[in-house]
This record gives sequence, C-alpha cells and structure tokens, in this order.
Amino acid sequence: MRHVTITALCMLAVMIGSAGLCLAVDEAFAAEAGEPDYIAHGYKIKFISTATDAQHVRWDFGDGTVLDSRSSDPGFADLLTAHGGNVWAPEHQYAEGVNTDYVVTQTVYNPFNGGSEDSVSQLIRIVGPPTVTFDGTSMAPVTVEYVDYRPSVLTRPADPVRDGYVFGGWYSDPGRTTPFDWSTPVAEDTTAYAKWTPVGGTPGDDDDPPVVDGPKHTIKIDGVTALLIITAFLSAVAAVYTRHPVAVVTALILGLLSAAGALGYLDFLDSAWRMIQ
Repeated sequence: MRHVTITALCMLAVMIGSAGLCLAVDEAFAAEAGEPDYIAHGYKIKFISTATDAQHVRWDFGDGTVLDSRSSDPGFADLLTAHGGNVWAPEHQYAEGVNTDYVVTQTVYNPFNGGSEDSVSQLIRIVGPPTVTFDGTSMAPVTVEYVDYRPSVLTRPADPVRDGYVFGGWYSDPGRTTPFDWSTPVAEDTTAYAKWTPVGGTPGDDDDPPVVDGPKHTIKIDGVTALLIITAFLSAVAAVYTRHPVAVVTALILGLLSAAGALGYLDFLDSAWRMIQ
C-alpha cells in the first residue's frame, strides 16, 4: 500500500472559526488561485482536526467519500474502521495518479445553544511518489515509495557496466563533483549521475555515453568501376539518340552499378577482375 509523505510534523492550516485542520503531507503553500494548499507524494493521507468545542465532524475527501460522525448508517462502523478508527484523525486512501487535485472539506458541529457549525476546505495535489533517474546509463528510473508517511531511502543499485570504461561512482550534480548520498531519504524527484573513466584515460573525460556514428562510405574508382562508368556513359548516349526502351533501361542499370562500385559495394568484382588479369 502506498502512503503519503511527511517531511516534518503536520502543519496547521488556515483556521475558520473552530474548524482547524491539520494534514500529514509533504508541503504547504500559500493559498493562490489555482495553486494547491498541500502537495502529497503518496496516496494515503492522514487528516487531523484541531477544532475546539466541537461535538461532531464531517469529512468530505473530495473523491466522493464522506465520513460523518453523526451518521446512523449501519455501514458507518466499517467505513470508520477503514479510515483508521478515529473520526477526528482519519486516514484516507486516494486512487493512484499523478498531479491529481482534491478539495477536502471538514465541517464541525456543536449542538449547544441552538447549534453552530464551521467549515474549512483545502486543495490537495497528489503528485505521486518521487523517482530517481540515472544519468549516463541506460538504467530505467526507479520510484521511491514513502513508508508510514515519511520519505524512504533508495538502496544503491549495482554498478553499471560500459565497454571501454571504468565506472567511477554516483554523483548528485552534473559536474560529478559531489558524491550521491544513498543514506538521505528521497523526498522529491532527483538524478544520480554516473562518472565514467575511459580505459587508460582521465576520470571524467567522458561522463556521457558515446555517440556512435553510422557507417561511412568514401568514393573510390577502381578498374571495374571505371569500366562500368564508361559503359554507362556510352549507353546513356545511345539511349538519348535512339530512345529505345531497352537502351534506356540498360543505361539506368549501368548507372546504378557505377554508383554502387564508386561507394565500395562492388569490391568483390574488382577482386575477381584482378584474378582474371
């Protein structure tokens, strides 16, 4: 089961009357248009009411689930158990997703003196667990889950292998100057940079994977190619004057063979020609 992260003690949200709300999540932001009040890197969030003098509380978790202490529904006991058993500090499991927003509303009630109620709403954005990307390798990114609402560490992976290079360790910066600290919990997306040393070279000479160029061909004229070019030229002249289909096709075929020979694709014919001579 995935959990939301806690990087510090739960934070006190905006107070509206007596309906204080505290969330065990990653970060809190100033309320701005379209911006979340809280960021969560997991999917299970613990809500803590800080309301005073309230007798009942109702939670609307923003995904269609409502938990109301005033409920007389027979299924309320099971619903409460599924949320941790404490209606004043419920734990709610959200569906897995990335960058999903939920508006959570807490309403508290006091039946004395004719009754009163207060509400507070918060926008929560679930961004999903952080990942570690391994730069300079073909290794796939790794997701680092939160455990008991806290970020966890990533076990150092096996050293990668690369032909012609010696692995020089993991670093936390593109310049490969600061060693990557595998004992630090991963609280956000991060990158581990691999350092490579060419065999017989200087460390850091080639930290990024090499770019392999495609095959290159050079133009060369050997005996067979020269003969083909001359024959193709004469055939082309004959085709222009006669305009006979056979002459045109012959000229085209000889032209293609001449080009192939110039690019080195007909070297075997040149070898055979030398043997005949």
